[in-house]
Amino acid sequence: MPIWTGKASNCWWSYHHGDLVGWDAHLVAVRERVELARLGDVMVTVAYQSEAPDAAQRRAVAKVLEVGAHRNALSRHAFVTDSSLAFGVHTAVSWLVSRPWPDLVFRDPHVALEWLGESPDFSARALRQSMAEVVPSSRRWPAFFSATPDASAGREAQP
Repeated sequence: MPIWTGKASNCWWSYHHGDLVGWDAHLVAVRERVELARLGDVMVTVAYQSEAPDAAQRRAVAKVLEVGAHRNALSRHAFVTDSSLAFGVHTAVSWLVSRPWPDLVFRDPHVALEWLGESPDFSARALRQSMAEVVPSSRRWPAFFSATPDASAGREAQP
């Protein structure tokens, strides 16, 4: 399955690799995360070599976020991707649904983890460990699972 989800301390996460098999289950997980989030929780979505959702999938995720946006428990969400297309799609969905929490898109995993680390109780180490328990090594984004930044990675973040 190319979409995995989990939680590490105060961080709800999802990890996408390749095609979007399991998209419906992912939407259920996003809905649950937004509903179960406690004040100060963070969320990270990693899309590595991932296909972009089609128009119907984008509308579905926008609807899930719109329903959950009334809750203001999440303190921030980071969308981390190596795909220009996924970067653009996330930006487009952000235009459809305003969220009460900061939501940034990152190309550099280490910058994203630093930003999430501004939230109390977040641990990049715990997040990587939680992901490594379920994401097969053949599906892992080396730059994300590396403890040291890759100097060649783009360092920009975009709201």
